[in-house]
Amino acid sequence: GLRALMRNHPRALSSLADSESADLIFLQETKLQTKHIQKIEEELILPRYPHRFWACSTARLGYSGTAVLSKRQPISILEGLGEPEADAEGRVITVELNDLYVVGSYVPNSGAELARLPFRTEVWETCMRAHLKKLQEKKPVVYCGDLNVAHKPLDLWGRHGPNAVSAGYTDAERNEFSKLLSDVDLVDVFREKNPNIAAYTVRAQC
Repeated sequence: GLRALMRNHPRALSSLADSESADLIFLQETKLQTKHIQKIEEELILPRYPHRFWACSTARLGYSGTAVLSKRQPISILEGLGEPEADAEGRVITVELNDLYVVGSYVPNSGAELARLPFRTEVWETCMRAHLKKLQEKKPVVYCGDLNVAHKPLDLWGRHGPNAVSAGYTDAERNEFSKLLSDVDLVDVFREKNPNIAAYTVRAQC
């Protein structure tokens, strides 16, 4: 979580901000409770990012959670998708800027036994597609965050056969991501720019 990161690596966020100089920084799995926000705000020495917004899990304490740090004041901030289970876990923040929306998301992991796979594919993905399409009626949309899926074989390290029954690489999750890209008319920017590079952010053990 964010508190552990700041305790063990106090300059991690400031180093990231300095190196990337992004207009927005989205954080996932912050694991914060509302009572932690004031102390975190005091510890975050990021003067270029004065506008900060936090979504905390109320369903389970010390779980999930997202945040956004912004250089400029957004037009509006929306927390959640309008789906009670997802919203209670603090998984989505939508930022409205002058010329676009940016949606930062921490997509639910289906779990080691795939216990949340039905919720992930049947509820979450349906609600997210509807949310993004509604936003797109007004402005272009950037969708980012921890999307918890390896869409193509190039996106996954490890033995692909055994991993086909692992969270994040099941056919159901990969198909839902394909549907998201096509239905919402989104582009996987990394794959668009790097179509043949095997690259990943999670290393599977099997």
